[in-house]
Amino acid sequence: MRWTSPSALATLIASWDLEKPLWVDAPSEQEAGILAQDLRQTLGPIGIYLFPSLIDYVAGEISPSGMILQARLKCLAALANYKVKILITGPMAPREKIPQRDWFLMQQVHISSKHSINRDHLLEKLVALGYGRASLVANPGEFSSRGLVLDIWPHQEDQPIRIELDGDDIESMNYFDVQSQRRTSLAIETLTLFSKCEGDLRPEAMLNALMRCAEKTVDPDDDLSYRINKMKLQGHHSGEELFYPLLGHPIASLNDWLTGFDRLKLEPRWSSTIAESFKKEIEIALRQLREGGVICPNFDDRFQTVDPSESTWILTEWKVEASVDYGYESILDHKGDTLALVRTSEGFLDRGYRVMWCGATEGTARRFQDLIEEHHEGFSSIAPEALQCDLSSGFILHAYQCVFITEWEAFGRKKVYLPSQRSRTHAFLSDLSDLKVGDPVVHLDHGIGEFVGFVTIEAGGEDHDVVRLRYADGAYLDVSLERADLLQRYSSSEGAQPRFDKLGGTQWAKVKRRAKKAIRDLSEELLKLYAKRQQEVGYAFPIDGPEMAEFELSFPFEPTRDQIESSESIKSDLESAKPMDRLLVGDVGFGKTEVAMRAAAKVVFGGKQVAFLCPTTVLCFQHYRNLKERFAAFPVHIEMMNRFVEKSKINQIRDDLEKGTVDILIGTHQALGKEVRFADLGLVIIDEEQRFGVGHKEKLKQLRVNVDQLAMSATPIPRSLHMSLAGLREISLIETPPKNRLAIETIVAPWSDELIQSAIHFELKRKGQVFFVHNRVESIESIAARIQELVPEARIGIGHGQLREHDLEKVMLNFMEGRVDVLVSTTIIENGLDIPNANTLIVHRADLFGLSQLYQLRGRVGRSEVPAFAYLMIPSRTEITDEARKRLQALEDFSELGSGFRIAALDLELRGAGNILGAEQSGHIGAIGYELYMKMLEEAIQDSQGHLPAINEVHIDLGKSQISSQWIDQSADRLVIYKRISRLKELVDLETYRQELEDRFGSISSHDTDTLEFFEKMKLKLWAQKLGIHAIVAKRNDIFIKISPAAPINIPQIIEMTTRISGAQFHIDGSLSVPSKSSMTETLMMLMSLFKSWHKTQKND
Repeated sequence: MRWTSPSALATLIASWDLEKPLWVDAPSEQEAGILAQDLRQTLGPIGIYLFPSLIDYVAGEISPSGMILQARLKCLAALANYKVKILITGPMAPREKIPQRDWFLMQQVHISSKHSINRDHLLEKLVALGYGRASLVANPGEFSSRGLVLDIWPHQEDQPIRIELDGDDIESMNYFDVQSQRRTSLAIETLTLFSKCEGDLRPEAMLNALMRCAEKTVDPDDDLSYRINKMKLQGHHSGEELFYPLLGHPIASLNDWLTGFDRLKLEPRWSSTIAESFKKEIEIALRQLREGGVICPNFDDRFQTVDPSESTWILTEWKVEASVDYGYESILDHKGDTLALVRTSEGFLDRGYRVMWCGATEGTARRFQDLIEEHHEGFSSIAPEALQCDLSSGFILHAYQCVFITEWEAFGRKKVYLPSQRSRTHAFLSDLSDLKVGDPVVHLDHGIGEFVGFVTIEAGGEDHDVVRLRYADGAYLDVSLERADLLQRYSSSEGAQPRFDKLGGTQWAKVKRRAKKAIRDLSEELLKLYAKRQQEVGYAFPIDGPEMAEFELSFPFEPTRDQIESSESIKSDLESAKPMDRLLVGDVGFGKTEVAMRAAAKVVFGGKQVAFLCPTTVLCFQHYRNLKERFAAFPVHIEMMNRFVEKSKINQIRDDLEKGTVDILIGTHQALGKEVRFADLGLVIIDEEQRFGVGHKEKLKQLRVNVDQLAMSATPIPRSLHMSLAGLREISLIETPPKNRLAIETIVAPWSDELIQSAIHFELKRKGQVFFVHNRVESIESIAARIQELVPEARIGIGHGQLREHDLEKVMLNFMEGRVDVLVSTTIIENGLDIPNANTLIVHRADLFGLSQLYQLRGRVGRSEVPAFAYLMIPSRTEITDEARKRLQALEDFSELGSGFRIAALDLELRGAGNILGAEQSGHIGAIGYELYMKMLEEAIQDSQGHLPAINEVHIDLGKSQISSQWIDQSADRLVIYKRISRLKELVDLETYRQELEDRFGSISSHDTDTLEFFEKMKLKLWAQKLGIHAIVAKRNDIFIKISPAAPINIPQIIEMTTRISGAQFHIDGSLSVPSKSSMTETLMMLMSLFKSWHKTQKND
């Protein structure tokens, strides 16, 4: 047989009648990955596994990405349980040393819902298997124990699992959703837990391995000390996976695991050549690392010789004996030339071949079908078939007389493999989670103080947990957890530290008054602008036709919920006669451009033109490239106008615009010139409007008169600002990151020539590019020269703000188009720039950057399905400040749920809020904190519109009111819960939240009267708010109820009803009193019954 393309081979394998499981040994990691995807398309996902190699990480100091490690463990778990039908590997995976199968099986733990378990023993076993304890399970390899509820996320599972116990018996075992933390209805009966890693996890085993490798290293003391300290603090160290074969457990190769598999070797000579080449490269790199004081294993510690399996087939381009020729041939790229595609297909159809046009999505398949029908006269008898099949490329198999053509060959558009996850930053703002000692906290009445911690105090003969705050004068304030509604996390952009207030001082009240006036002025201005826009008349586009549906369906991956919601809002605006003025906000790579392209498509299909304006030439090229690719299958004429386009071409574009033959113009400020006239402009899309100059903004205002406008910003804003401005400023948020964006491996290390050389070599070897950030213009040339010495083959570009604009644009364009390998620049890296091929970032003197700066820089990489790396270079861990060390530690350790990530992300969002609200408002945000500012803004806007509801604050004093520590033992968790409950307005929301808490923490015990009574008191409070009751207070043997004169109930009738109760009285201050019952539970039941009867009477009145 001859080695063909992955998609052709996948099609062949799908036609085989396999009697044994099959091992496919591909000539490269990349081809192995593509083949696995194509096999899952043709055969379905079940039983097809890719075992990725760690070869790319062997000559470095970093751990492989969590997704790669998880994929390996999933594969080993499936092999151990005989669930693998087809296994795909690259050339090095079969040579890697992995644990013996029997040893791996001995590490597993079986859990069955039909058998009892010892909870404490299971927790010990989870730690021994390498699972990490977490307060909230959010990542594979984590577990959380809360009383009789145990959450575990096994590595081989796509979702975490919640086990609810009744003593040692398993009451239920279900998957649960990571975002909501609620159980799903999907129950499971058995669960197998495997080790988190491919080695012995005992610390002494790792220490022995490190000591052995240190003996071969020059001056290893610093590295050894660093790794040992990391192990003590975190239980692991960076790059520890490379030492697994040295930990003392029995060693095998993948070949030993695959007894009984047939083996298909693709290009064995080429694979052997690659393996030898890797070995030489890696041995040199490892020697350099050891000479630089970095502890690492030898090549032979990680790899071994592999014996051929029992049954091996060889598939190669070289001639071999008894070879079978399937007549493979590739398909030429037609680049959107429909007639050429038809002619190619007709040629094969005339020869009796079967021709299949394969679309990755339903929309593309339908587009193919429409093309077939449009050109039916071009086919003599039999037409091609349109299929929905997501193959990586097209091909011809002459032996089978079949031709597969994908959208890549038809339209020049490659398939993107992308999954998704929801942004988790917006909930962080006000839930008070992850409060650390020293954090500023806002008390609504007393101002900004410093969080000291959770303290237990005695009051009324009982212990109470409180939040202790310290103020500027050294005074302390203790706030009971139940009054969490008075506390807010202090947040302000740029991580500004606030000035703490004096307890009992007058400054806080003055600051709040000034902020309130400025906010009221802003809300009135916004209201005037809204009223003015309401009076303008524009063009109402027709509802979507079939062409628009095809365009949406041809999106090469599943749109996120945010993208769909944003698109629907924009469509609704376009179909209205009122001119659209919408802001679309989301980080780079989150899919804003797709939403904008859908808006452009609707306008073009509706017969009008689109102007797509960009602040820089680089972004202009980027958008032009993206739009040309996206619209390739549709008859849409797109042109670009910027300083790099020749004058004759610009003149031609102007003529075509005026004639109406150009549908979409993408341009810089040149597109705003007087000579540029549109035949029928329908939509203006503006990217990063805040970056246009004042003069250009005035021209934009003139351009958009009675024309729909969509502005885009890559600086995210908080969701709360979006909600507050709803109805006054149309804003759409895209918070969902792109699919399969792998975690960015973050390494903090002292400057090392070897490490920088290794990082750049690694990236260049996989045909990628590198951002190198050095924020000093005066020394940037010498840094670039040093990099050139270390990596002579690298093409290096230099970019900084002191270059002429034209020169800077040229450098950035060269980098964007792949003509520069390493871009050495200041922090001028453009916020809107999206370069999926750049997946390594090196930041020089990272200790001098702020947390949000580093977070944003780090976001320049990791924009594709390729693992990305961020190296934060520092002078030495002992030479940087404590604050810098904390910032870098947060970045090195953070995951998407880590507090470091959320603080940095929030900081960036607050900067986005400042962009929208203006400099003056940003100052007030800094003075009172973002959350209080938003509360005031929301109230001011509602007041300006006449919608401000009368807030009925209810004071309840019925004795102790708290969630018991026996149900939820962590004070921090209880504080978050109190805060959340304080914001609930409806009884149904309280009941839903209680169910969520019982799902997470287990059912409330019938003996836990404190917690049960707390929830009843919260119900009573919500009833009181509805009825206009101000206070419910217990005094001696009576309960006093104070009713507002403006209460929405018939007060005389209520008084008459209530005074019929024995012992009930009406008092001169307008309050009612009723005798309390013998227990608090009975008293609460009596009050609940009383309030319900009042409500019924009021309703029936």
